[in-house]
Amino acid sequence: MKSRAKTYRRRTSQEVQNLLGRYHQSGMSVAAFCRQEGVAESVVYRWLRRERSKKPAVKLVEVKSAPAVLGPFRVVLPGGYQIEVPANFDEHGLRRLVGALER
Repeated sequence: MKSRAKTYRRRTSQEVQNLLGRYHQSGMSVAAFCRQEGVAESVVYRWLRRERSKKPAVKLVEVKSAPAVLGPFRVVLPGGYQIEVPANFDEHGLRRLVGALER
């Protein structure tokens, strides 16, 4: 009587990369891809986990944009005061000015 034990095949890193590349290109689910290729799902999930862990972490970089060129701003306060300031006027300075006029 023959043994029905599964035989396991060790794949080279190049074979693993080729299989993962075909998986990514296939657009198939892991289950469907594994049925087609004759590979255990658990093995493919392990390969995918290792692939993700090798990718470098995404680094965010702060980008500062130049202020848009706008005309002067006009602020009309409830007391009838009107303030006109250039677009590059300091925000904190404007807050102090408006606060002083509202008193």
